[in-house]
Amino acid sequence: MRSYSYLVYSGIDFKLAVEKGLLPSDTRTAAGEDKITWNSFARLIASFEKYGDEDVSPRYHYGELRLSRLNFYSRIFLGKLTFHHIDAQWGAFLNRAIAPFIVVFAVVAVILNAMQVELAVQNCNKVQSSWAKFANASKWLAVVVLIFVMLVIVFISVLITFMFFHDLWFAKNVMRGKKKNLPGTSWKTKKSGVV
Repeated sequence: MRSYSYLVYSGIDFKLAVEKGLLPSDTRTAAGEDKITWNSFARLIASFEKYGDEDVSPRYHYGELRLSRLNFYSRIFLGKLTFHHIDAQWGAFLNRAIAPFIVVFAVVAVILNAMQVELAVQNCNKVQSSWAKFANASKWLAVVVLIFVMLVIVFISVLITFMFFHDLWFAKNVMRGKKKNLPGTSWKTKKSGVV
């Protein structure tokens, strides 16, 4: 309810909330009168505006924590397969779970193929002069592909590490600002609201 007091701030917000399904759309009686009007909603929601951040459960002080991220960390820290099931069907779960294995398989296949080309070129001791340039190009292309794959792996690893530490830094700043009650460190002034 406290969130609605921030989201639905005017009559236009109320109308949009009804249109978008955030509030019930069946707000008319049999006589055609409105069951819930902006004025009655405003009176109801006004009582929740007085509650501050300190009155809210501490789990909400860090910001939004995605369920997919909770499910991922529950495997590591809680030893459970999931924190809360997202997928109702096996197909959706397998699509998401198998994707990393397919990526690893594709990367390993490219690396092994590049190494195979390199070994095959080295084994050709006597290459005809017409094929010598092709053999040399194949040799160096295999090395370039290996270097490229390794750079992509390093880039993705650095990106994931950066995202993790950015989220950690953001959560700590939010908590530090809430403890000190500093106006410049409030969660409302941050660029990212998802932890």
